[in-house]
Amino acid sequence: MRATLALLAASVVLLAGCGDDTTGPGAAPSEGVTSLVPTETTDAPSLVPECSTVWKAGVRLSADYAGCLDAAGAIVHGDGTYCESGQMIFTNGKDMYAAAGRKIMQVSETLKKDATFQRTLTSCRG
Repeated sequence: MRATLALLAASVVLLAGCGDDTTGPGAAPSEGVTSLVPTETTDAPSLVPECSTVWKAGVRLSADYAGCLDAAGAIVHGDGTYCESGQMIFTNGKDMYAAAGRKIMQVSETLKKDATFQRTLTSCRG
């Protein structure tokens, strides 16, 4: 029994030391990959733009919009409404909306009361 355990332990040690696999599941992510979730080694403000710079009426919302930082520095995730076409419609506050990659629209009242926004949502959902 001891011989079997010793052989098993030696096999594990040998297998653990074999190869130099840096592309497997435990490998570090490739350079240039960013995330909205800050880690101990990243600084959220450097990764995520401020909402006040992203959400400006008439400006095109980034096609890869994923969120922004609010005035308090908290991350506002880019949760939106999925459309039948595959697009997403995002909102900001109570008066701005845009489809990813499209012009940001600002309504004069609230989104709930704006007829154009409500038609856009209805059309989006199909």
